[in-house]
Amino acid sequence: MPSWLHRVRSAEKAPFIFLFFVYFACSYRPLGSLIVDNILLKEDRLLESLSAIFLLSSSILLLLSARQAKSNRQFKNHSSRLLILATAIFFWFAEEISWGRRILNFNVQFIEAINSQGDTTIHNLNFIQTYLHYAYFFVFTIVAILCIAPRKKSSAAFNLLPSNKLFYYFFLPAIFYLIGQIMRDIPLEINGYTFERQYTHILQEAYEFLLALGVLKFSIEKFKTMSKINSLEPNPQKQLNNQIDTSNL
Repeated sequence: MPSWLHRVRSAEKAPFIFLFFVYFACSYRPLGSLIVDNILLKEDRLLESLSAIFLLSSSILLLLSARQAKSNRQFKNHSSRLLILATAIFFWFAEEISWGRRILNFNVQFIEAINSQGDTTIHNLNFIQTYLHYAYFFVFTIVAILCIAPRKKSSAAFNLLPSNKLFYYFFLPAIFYLIGQIMRDIPLEINGYTFERQYTHILQEAYEFLLALGVLKFSIEKFKTMSKINSLEPNPQKQLNNQIDTSNL
């Protein structure tokens, strides 16, 4: 069996279980409408709020990891990379909460005027929105591939590649965004019934939740690893390489 296939097979299956219950609940009315539409999937409800909390927590954890890396001579070169990741995820968090517009009750009219949702977010600007989900597909497919990419044993102690266990947290949303965008650009008609993007759009918060949870698990992993590295003396690289199974990094 190819090593990459083995890594895929050992990935966590929790995203499938989560999506099963979401789709199952969506298939029943009116209970499904109450639970899914009004509690889980609409903006500013449970899933979006949890996603924002996960992203903010991830940013903080990566920032702390960067600080730990900076104080370690052997892993100091990772500090700037972790800082960049922390900044990017904080930007993602800020976009998720519309930069606090609804929390702080302010508006930026010149942005809202060219925003597809009348919001303060950058990712919903009209000229970006057209290709946004194709970009999501491209980015998260790359992240998913990195999850199952081989890595050298010499770098096992610490590297920025996500664990293979997180593969489906990024791969399933990538496929979802691709299908949703294709359905918007090329509506599919079967037996007179047209499947349009609106049918996938209502589930977007569920997939964003998976992405945020995957990012949080990645950040926890790196923070724990960096903390362990700093606790091992005098040769953390060698000691940690002996403790970590590279197939789970």
